[in-house]
Amino acid sequence: YFSASLISLINIFKNKYKIFSFQNLYWILFMTFTFFIAIEEISFLNSIQGNLFELIRESNVQNEINFHNSKLFQPYLHLSYIVVNLFLGYFGWRYFSIIEAIPKKRYSLYFLVTAIAYTLKELKKIFPSFFLSQFPIHQENYEFLMSMALFLHTLEMFKKYSKT
Repeated sequence: YFSASLISLINIFKNKYKIFSFQNLYWILFMTFTFFIAIEEISFLNSIQGNLFELIRESNVQNEINFHNSKLFQPYLHLSYIVVNLFLGYFGWRYFSIIEAIPKKRYSLYFLVTAIAYTLKELKKIFPSFFLSQFPIHQENYEFLMSMALFLHTLEMFKKYSKT
């Protein structure tokens, strides 16, 4: 995620459009999104001490300082992964293909497989059955697929912008 964020920053300056174009606005949103996820995944604020941070740590499922594992957001985390991956894997390139910051169709399987995995994970909770229990789903594998697709997309766009 961090690499995708850095390459996005470079893409903003290499973009053939003006600095204040809509394409660059989308790249800024993409860069912010990937940077925020990178900071969240490594729990960057864990080393900070203080009463407020201890309160945040206590309201966290994994006793860390991050949003995605807080007791407020954790119940909706898998649903948000499903929605984001469906958008990136299908709706993004299908309906918003003019936006260069949205990954292209060639990366859709990275996102769609991730969306299916999280859907199966949620279905296991709702419908416990022998059939669904046969699918081992390790969350980190699918988070890696998503981050890899975002990185590959930014790298491809960097190569495209470098040629022009």
